Amino acid sequence: MKKIISLLTIGLIFISCASNEDSAIINPPDGISFQIEKTNSTNNYISNSKVAILNRKSSFWSKDHQGELHSINKEIHYDLTLENGETIDFGLWFGKNDPNIDLLILDNTSDSGLSWDYISSQTESVDFYQNSDLRVLVDNNVIFLGNTNTSNLITVETIIVNGEEKNHLTINFNGSARGWYDPNGEYQSVYNITNGVFRGVVE
Repeated sequence: MKKIISLLTIGLIFISCASNEDSAIINPPDGISFQIEKTNSTNNYISNSKVAILNRKSSFWSKDHQGELHSINKEIHYDLTLENGETIDFGLWFGKNDPNIDLLILDNTSDSGLSWDYISSQTESVDFYQNSDLRVLVDNNVIFLGNTNTSNLITVETIIVNGEEKNHLTINFNGSARGWYDPNGEYQSVYNITNGVFRGVVE
């Protein structure tokens, strides 16, 4: 009887450990979904997102004229095909001014660079993704969503990707994407987005 109890206990421990390990290494699927209405153009339409293919990722950091770290940002872009067959460039931009250099690893010691990282993913989650300015980019248009800390746009989960910790984001967004120099949407196309959701790893 004792042997049976021992075997059952070992089995339960093994299952529990395996379950915990599985939950740590499962990579949540990336996904982008929203409804989009294009107006003020010669081919107005209403459609939904269908297929998103990663196009590029980039990052940048810079110092001010006094040698202090001025800003860091990350950007990710997709070639996104809509249900009506149209393809748009869809992106997210994250930026933070006056970051704490002690929390970061920069790619060199000059006044600017194309690569940076946080010392830990947990620090990056709190200091950057949950406290940075966020923009949604659609072709040459932009939605300024504001600071992620005050608008509660982001939830962040730590996952394991190829043995490395990464921050997996879930972002809800809505808004009117207008030209950088056309905030009233008078001179170029306007993209009105509703029910937007992004799920994925940016870095």
